[in-house]
Amino acid sequence: MTTVKDIYDFFHQFPDKDKNSASLMEFLETIPGFSETVSSEKGMSSINMSIGKEYLKICEQMEDDNLLIKVKEASILKIDPQYIAVDKVNFSNPEEFIQELDYGVYDFKYRGFAYTRSCFENSVLPIVGKNRITGDEDMGTCYYIGNNLFVTAAHCVKGLKYFNILCPDNSPVELESVWYTKGEDLNDYDLAIIKSKNVPMDIKAFKLKDPFILNDVLTMGYPLIPGLNLVLISETATVASYVYGRQKASVGQIVAEVGSYMSKLDFFVITARVKGGNSGCPVINNEGCVVGTVFQIPFDSQGGSDGGRYDIMGYGICLPSKYVNALIKNRDIHQLVLKGGYYAELA
Repeated sequence: MTTVKDIYDFFHQFPDKDKNSASLMEFLETIPGFSETVSSEKGMSSINMSIGKEYLKICEQMEDDNLLIKVKEASILKIDPQYIAVDKVNFSNPEEFIQELDYGVYDFKYRGFAYTRSCFENSVLPIVGKNRITGDEDMGTCYYIGNNLFVTAAHCVKGLKYFNILCPDNSPVELESVWYTKGEDLNDYDLAIIKSKNVPMDIKAFKLKDPFILNDVLTMGYPLIPGLNLVLISETATVASYVYGRQKASVGQIVAEVGSYMSKLDFFVITARVKGGNSGCPVINNEGCVVGTVFQIPFDSQGGSDGGRYDIMGYGICLPSKYVNALIKNRDIHQLVLKGGYYAELA
């Protein structure tokens, strides 16, 4: 799929050095499937207007974000306005702008969460193993941030006697170590980073950003559903879900940014429905950046933690991404050893 960066580069470089702008039609001619010759003898061709309208909408959004400037209105055809690209030097932080363009921030904004999910479906992986206390099969979620590093909730690792991170083909990732925050109570600072020896597939690394109240967000994780293998469920915060692949994905909003009397850390609450197995999953904003990590489901006022009754509304409690960066700078490294096909912390 052609990206916003491809569109920006086209209008920035100009197809003809003697022209100071280019038309959208000229760009569309570079898109496979846009135009097709129907009669070579008469020189007739047809164009795919749905493709034209799709890219016209993206260009209009780029214009709203000051990536493009329209210098000539479209003709009656509607899909041939002329644009020039705003040079990177006109942005307050040119280097950051280029990084966002390369990462795909504008593609995620313009194309929505379905596109985001498709880009990162291999970047969110399940953690499977045996529960340290019950001995039952248990699982959590982790996500990739580059440099062979996967982020998860600390209890997803500490709570397991042994574990694996599984690739989409169910093969285990070769692991090296797990990092916790040095000098912190893991019941409070519930984050961990698992370092792999290599990443056996081409997966996109998430960038990290701060959360903001009323951000639209997407969560992707692996809940345990009795009787089913690992499945992907995509749902909004208010509508029942449909089965689609291997992970659990939900759409919601950040509704509060609060602190807890039980914790010295900041955290935030999202309305996307989460359950056991979502722990460690990323909270992704509309720019495709991770703004937090799900680590807990609240208990309701009737059951409380002693009664074991989770909040039936399914709100998720999340740690902001700033704590991932803090963990990397202040890490306590525990080596992992392979035993019987699974990994465990070196005693």
